[in-house]
Formats: sequence, structure tokens, C-alpha cells
Amino acid sequence: MRVIAEADEPFRTFYWIATETGMRAGELCGLRTTDIYPENCVIAVRQSAWRSVLQTPKTNNAVRWFPISPRLTAHLQSFLKSWRPNEKHLLFVNTIGGPLAPCNIVRENLKPLLKKLNIERPHRCGIHAFRHISGTLLDRINAPLKIRQERLGHALGSSITVDLYTHTVPEDHRRVALQLGELLCPTVPTIQPFEQPQQSIQ
Repeated sequence: MRVIAEADEPFRTFYWIATETGMRAGELCGLRTTDIYPENCVIAVRQSAWRSVLQTPKTNNAVRWFPISPRLTAHLQSFLKSWRPNEKHLLFVNTIGGPLAPCNIVRENLKPLLKKLNIERPHRCGIHAFRHISGTLLDRINAPLKIRQERLGHALGSSITVDLYTHTVPEDHRRVALQLGELLCPTVPTIQPFEQPQQSIQ
């Protein structure tokens, strides 16, 4: 993902965690070093930040823990080597040692980065977009629905995971079409997918 690759620290780590875990913006801003367990490749969600105030998540589903990838774990271990201790043990802090504000992250880092990368409609992108990306990626790798709901902090059986947080991807449509074709007519030679012409034929 270009946003993660091109972002400077600490935002590269922030965006990576956001995308891989699907954590809410407030949960990311309230994340502590004590919520990371590198020996087990696990991350825990125990609190969130709202308008610079740390609080316990409001629902039982929001308090959760789940595995993270070895790559993210290794990155976090490296990131923590340059991490500056603070009284609240927050992983990400502002200049006075308090939790970061999502609106400031979007205004001061994310939107300028999206503009630099020529990503369309940056004015409509926020931290919540990473949560949608995470839900869609989980669907693309065929993660069981219950795992997707637990990682995103949704109630089991809720339709919101599929209805709002899972989006279709053109490449998946193409893959499904190819698989259907192979099942229905396996003897027909494969041809290159049709590409839309640059200009309409007069």
C-alpha cells in the first residue's frame, strides 16, 4: 500500500496498524506499548481516546485482542527502539505527551500525503478509510466472517461487517469470472481480458 510505504514515522506505523487490524481511530490513538505482545504477535484493544481523553471502550465487543502479522510485529519492535517514553505509555503522542487527535493526523499528514501520491478525492479520506480497507482485505483473503467481526470489534451476527465494511474489488470480479468460465467450459482456450478502448469508435 503506497500510503504506508511513503508515510514518515510515526504515521507509517499508525497507518500500518490501522490497515492490518481495522482498529478505530480512537483505539489507535489510545494504544499503549503495554497493549503490544511481540513475543506472541498479539495486539490488545483496552482503551480509546476521545478528544484527548482516555476512556474504556463503550461496548464489550470493542475490548478485544487478536494476532498481528510477524512483519508488523518486527516493525513495531524496531519502532519501539526510537519510541520516547511518556507517562501514559501511549504508542503515539502529541507534543505535550497526550494522545494524538485523528482530525490533526488527517489535516497535517494524511491529506497532504494523498495529494502528493495523486490519490483521488483526498478530501473525503480519513482514518476511518483504513478500517474499510481492512474489512475488504479480510474478505479478499477469505477470512471467516466471525474472525472479521472480532477483529473489527463488531457484534457477532451483525450485518454491518459485510454491508458497510466490505467493498468489491474489480480484480476479484475478474478472478470470479475466470473461475466460472473454467468450471463451465474447461476446454475453451483462454484469451486475454477485454480492455476498454481509450477512445470511442466513430
